[in-house]
Amino acid sequence: MKRTPALALLLLALLSQPLLAAKIGVTGRIVGTDGKPAANVKMVLVPAIPETEMDGLQLAGKIAVDPVAAATTDAAGIFHLTAPDAGMWRVRLEAAGFMPLEALLTPLTEDAELPDARLIADAGLRVRVTDPQGRPVAHAWVRVEAPRRGSSDPWQPPLRRAAFTDANGAATLARAPDEVLTVYAAAAGTLPGTRKNVRGGSAEVRLDAGAKRTIEVRDRQGKGIAGVFVTLTESAFLAGRTGESGRLELAVPVAGVQLHLATADGRRMRYRLRAAKPEETGPAVIVLKPAAPASGRIVSADGRPTTARSGSTTALPASRST
Repeated sequence: MKRTPALALLLLALLSQPLLAAKIGVTGRIVGTDGKPAANVKMVLVPAIPETEMDGLQLAGKIAVDPVAAATTDAAGIFHLTAPDAGMWRVRLEAAGFMPLEALLTPLTEDAELPDARLIADAGLRVRVTDPQGRPVAHAWVRVEAPRRGSSDPWQPPLRRAAFTDANGAATLARAPDEVLTVYAAAAGTLPGTRKNVRGGSAEVRLDAGAKRTIEVRDRQGKGIAGVFVTLTESAFLAGRTGESGRLELAVPVAGVQLHLATADGRRMRYRLRAAKPEETGPAVIVLKPAAPASGRIVSADGRPTTARSGSTTALPASRST
């Protein structure tokens, strides 16, 4: 019997392996506050994930997405990162004593070189969260928001600058020296609290009690929908996720609260929930319609189709109230 030539065996082995995805390089340079190259700065590459995936992480007690690649800058301040494939990515700068900065690469379809990023000193903000009796609230959610800079610089502080309080009800977040912040805090079973025009290095937010009201999210056939993420629109606080019956209990102010409902399959809805009237004993029923996706195609700068995952959006139904 004839032996199969060695070359043919090699070709068969190669053909039996899955094709490797094309990896994409991302480079850039980091400079210090004095404009000189900054060495040993940690840089990470993280996926830009859908909001429902981020909500799931938040329910698990996580604030940031885990990176897929990491590197540190060299003596010249240069970093090199490699994306496993084309898609939606963020490059994040993490350096002790400095503000976190992110550059969006949406989409990343080919090797990219980012403009220089200049380190910004972190002045720090310590937030203390208390309950209606003035006691510290552990594991409360805290978020800070600063006015967006009118700049074309791709390097900006993260959109989600958030943290959870420790056992003493305190959380420390990044703050640029000249920032004027709005601070939001929230915890299950209480009304969110807000402090505006925070200029210093500390703030205290008190959470008040609210009237309890249960919502029940149903489909058009009247069946409860489990796993619906419910967010308070103003503060962006994730109040929770509906259970198997489609129900979730919320604290509601007298004036009501604006909700944003979202599901992993793309259904979205804005809803105004008011406090229950004395005669209302049952849950507030919310009917969530099926998603109406609008798909698209991602192309490179010269119009060529790419292998990046196409986006999908869903229009929000008009706000309703109960």
